[in-house]
Amino acid sequence: RNLLLVGIVLLGLAPASCEGAARQSLHTCVMSDRLNAIGAVVESAQASSVAPFEWHIITTVAKDSVRKAIPGIPLQLIVLEDAVQSLVAQGILPVWMCQDWQAWLHTDDPDATRWRTGFSLRPYPQSRDLKHAHPLNLLRLYLADLPALQQIDSLLLLDDDILIQHDLAPLFAAALASDTLLQASCSMYHLVSLGGRRWLNLTTRSTYSDTAFLGTIGPHGYSACSEESTGGPCAPAGLEPLLVSLEAEINRREDETSASFGPRPAAPLRDQPAWNFGVALLPLDRWRARALGRRVQRWFEASLEHRLFPPDSLASGLGVPYLLFAGSVGCWREDIVLDGLGFVSSDDLEGSGVHDLGAYTALHFAGPSKPSLTGLSHQAQSPLQLATSHLQGAAS
Repeated sequence: RNLLLVGIVLLGLAPASCEGAARQSLHTCVMSDRLNAIGAVVESAQASSVAPFEWHIITTVAKDSVRKAIPGIPLQLIVLEDAVQSLVAQGILPVWMCQDWQAWLHTDDPDATRWRTGFSLRPYPQSRDLKHAHPLNLLRLYLADLPALQQIDSLLLLDDDILIQHDLAPLFAAALASDTLLQASCSMYHLVSLGGRRWLNLTTRSTYSDTAFLGTIGPHGYSACSEESTGGPCAPAGLEPLLVSLEAEINRREDETSASFGPRPAAPLRDQPAWNFGVALLPLDRWRARALGRRVQRWFEASLEHRLFPPDSLASGLGVPYLLFAGSVGCWREDIVLDGLGFVSSDDLEGSGVHDLGAYTALHFAGPSKPSLTGLSHQAQSPLQLATSHLQGAAS
């Protein structure tokens, strides 16, 4: 017994009952302006887990409406405007409050010389959407600096198109590598053609170059802009070398001079594992120790200076986080998150070898096709039943 107490003290933990340890709250965050979606995430997680959650909901929806829609569950509700003002009060100006960024976002002539340089990505039209520039999308990069979350070291961030099927507590216990700043899903879909048939095939070995998020030139990314190109979509030949140079300047130099973290091994930017938010574990204590907020600011400043990615593009909304966390992403086990369900049908899943939706902790409907949540809110359907019905409908 004495040896056990010594071990507890060495770990920096106070002796506590097993019951007390098991009831430790798990800090979980949803950021959304869709009331039904917030309720679906919270209620499916609560129904699937034993450990108590501390829910942090950041939203534009009135607090009374949220509490009425999710009765009986304690929630810390943070109004988006209040969250933004709390950052400004500390001298932190989020990128969407910069005049130049707003002017670029709302320009009537995105091809004008003012908004384009020799490094500017000309994105696919379908990758442009104002949601990529929405504060609720971008605020996740500033969470470590929010006063309302200052006492939280580890936060599980859930997108609002997630349905939870199994206990989330093991995710909080994930052993993160010493240089990990984000733990997320690294399973992605690729378009496959075979015998006149086309479907989206799930793969767990994608890299940055296999996506169109950063403007890499290649079969899964962009074609190179020619000297005669005035439109697009295309990527300038000089964009990727510039991003490699900026990554070394912004990320690695700060890592190497950090008092808490040593230098990390260099790896080609295009060979980094592709990932998605959805279900992401954020070690906010490490974000603060590494001054991640300063890194966020520098990447957005670089995008503004060189006109890298239009603010309403996926390259800005997800590509900038790809650059921000390059070399610092850990991947969930393959059975934690099934991603990209908003792009696929049950036939696609069959082609990918996915035969048991119920095996996954979370189902992520990233993409344009979202399931109806009516049955879930009335407990007439489980997340598995709802997902199966939706995906079968997408195949018909």
